[in-house]
Amino acid sequence: RLYLGRTGIILLHDPGKLLFHNKSVIGISSITNSTFLDLPSKEKVTQVKKEFTLNYVPKEYTSEDKEYWDQYGISTSQLNFENIKSVGYFEFGTDNIKSVFPSDLTFCINVEDKHKIYRPLQKELRFLANFKGTEIGGNTELRSEPIYTKSAKDYMVLCNFGYDSRFIHSESVKNVPIGTYLVDNDQAGKTYANYLRSIGCKAFTLPDEFPKDISDCYKLYGHDESRRIAQHTLQSF
Repeated sequence: RLYLGRTGIILLHDPGKLLFHNKSVIGISSITNSTFLDLPSKEKVTQVKKEFTLNYVPKEYTSEDKEYWDQYGISTSQLNFENIKSVGYFEFGTDNIKSVFPSDLTFCINVEDKHKIYRPLQKELRFLANFKGTEIGGNTELRSEPIYTKSAKDYMVLCNFGYDSRFIHSESVKNVPIGTYLVDNDQAGKTYANYLRSIGCKAFTLPDEFPKDISDCYKLYGHDESRRIAQHTLQSF
């Protein structure tokens, strides 16, 4: 198996039999024209980090794509306005080694010149981004201070409810604008809400009896009821 390590290099795990010892490394090195370093299991990687690249080829929205977004009341015209594309295939890695994945209900959320791959039906590589952590997404015109969410999907649902909104890409982002946030009501979201409050933000989560975020709420209850739930949650805003 090949892994993209946090340092930006590729790690190869080969638990094969002694009969094939090192042949996987030799084969992959030949195919990719790359050099592999034999790394003892307890030794830390000290190689200089290489630039991480993420590229994709867009395609037309399929009926399956439209069906997925329609669950959340989101149209293809809204997706195009927000520069969210259906993906034919994408590749990521370093200049020397790239992994290529074909499309399987795959989308790319584009913010400025950065990309975030979103594969809602996958457990492995469900999210993959080259965001730096400072990007703020959302193309709708702001008439007042926005409500921030942690995802493009929740952002678009709030926009369709009539709220001014923007989105960050993850609940791990610490350098965020001071403002009002609607985040997930799971443990990770509640922890993040506490952090946001500690730096002077207003942070809301949906009540525990509802799904973890407003887009899942829409999927379960529809437009009118989920809009009422959002209004109730944000009533002190």
